[in-house]
Amino acid sequence: MQENDSESFKTISKAIESMSRTDESEMFYIGGLNVVNSLIQSDEDRIIFLDENGLNVICEIVPLQKSLNKDQIDYTKMEISLINDFLIIINNLCNENQTCFQHLLSQQTSIVCWIAKLLLCRIFDIRYKVVRFINNAISCTSKRREFIKVVPWSHLSQLSYKIFSSYSQLLDRCCLQLIKSFCQHKEFLKAIIEINNFDGLICGAIKKGDISLVEDLLILCDLLLNHDKNVATRLNFWPTLINVIESFLNGTNRYETVHVSLAYGLLYNLCILSPDARKNFDSNLFQLCKDYWASRFSKDLVILTRCLGILCLVFSTHYEWCCDYFLENPHLFTKCLLYFSNFNSLAHSQIISNCANMAKLLTIATTKNSNNAKVFLKQDPKLQKTLHFMKKSEKSENCCGNVALLLGNCFELTNASKDIYNGGNSGDTCRLLLGIASNHSSGIVRGNTAIALSKLVKSEPQHMQSIRELDGLKILHDCVQLLK
Repeated sequence: MQENDSESFKTISKAIESMSRTDESEMFYIGGLNVVNSLIQSDEDRIIFLDENGLNVICEIVPLQKSLNKDQIDYTKMEISLINDFLIIINNLCNENQTCFQHLLSQQTSIVCWIAKLLLCRIFDIRYKVVRFINNAISCTSKRREFIKVVPWSHLSQLSYKIFSSYSQLLDRCCLQLIKSFCQHKEFLKAIIEINNFDGLICGAIKKGDISLVEDLLILCDLLLNHDKNVATRLNFWPTLINVIESFLNGTNRYETVHVSLAYGLLYNLCILSPDARKNFDSNLFQLCKDYWASRFSKDLVILTRCLGILCLVFSTHYEWCCDYFLENPHLFTKCLLYFSNFNSLAHSQIISNCANMAKLLTIATTKNSNNAKVFLKQDPKLQKTLHFMKKSEKSENCCGNVALLLGNCFELTNASKDIYNGGNSGDTCRLLLGIASNHSSGIVRGNTAIALSKLVKSEPQHMQSIRELDGLKILHDCVQLLK
């Protein structure tokens, strides 16, 4: 052992021996802990302290042990100082030192549980040090598993109560990081779900302007929702999330696309998992989607996908809203047709999904609504753009199936069928529809296309000539049966 190491060994050993006394005042131990902490600032000195049983010695300090079973509200100023200095040493020792944690978890279980209880302490400095301790304790997966065997879930779930109680962004983020770390454990999720003020956490983060905290909370909400779909109602997710998105869309530029995307993604999941509850907020959801179109986020592909998905769900229940919306905003027909032109077999999956949802919205808007169907036909004379999109999207069940219904509406409610025949496009149109109606792998697509083909012929019987030339009478007969 080198001379300086030998000197450190002697000094630390002497300090440990001094702290092992059992009949000294609280002030003595407070001073002693400060001395000990000043002596163990290097990795080498911390190893010496642990090897010399220093951890057990400070854990067995008599006044500290007395506080284990004492109500925190009754702590004296001296006891608070003692606890604070003790936690400073614990965090000093345990910073990235798994050996220290292993020792605490195996030989000082009562101390670990007591530290966890201090999450409820009214003193900010103590709470912050406790959160740091637990964060370090669970930084290693194996230690996390051991830790949760020692500390009751009820203690850990109290973390969420403490968020925003200190008005400290630093503590907020530390607490939330702990919550996210434990969310893989079902027991902890159950405990968190019982928290009554969870909706206030998100609103509080927005009011405080802590953007990263808002993002983490939205991720946590998604974890909770995937664990229990009923959590949305119990935790008041719906109005809270709607308010969050309104704040995002109407707020300043400090909110980025990732935050809006997370919020709309969570909202879409809510709509899928809780369809009955969703109906109570359909008007709010419709307004959020309209606001999205006018926002600076309107060109984002991911948000568009989620927004269109929400609109499809809402309009499936409120058909008349969709009809009025498109009638009042005819540019939307053009927008959808323009988007269809982006489709190809190698398109991004979200572009394909968006095309399918746009086709569905157009179908809803033109169902039994000749005004919308006529407006759409003006945007796409003879339906050439729509037919071209159907041909390109044939391999996509959702796209092809939805556009087939859209074509059927237009054939039924407008002069599109006659225009196609008079324009000399009967053969190509019938060939496309017959091919899909007879050969597509999806029964839904075949059925929808068969209906469109039947409406084409019913609106303009002269298409029969093209069908005969294409040997499609048997297919047409089957199509007609679908309409009966």
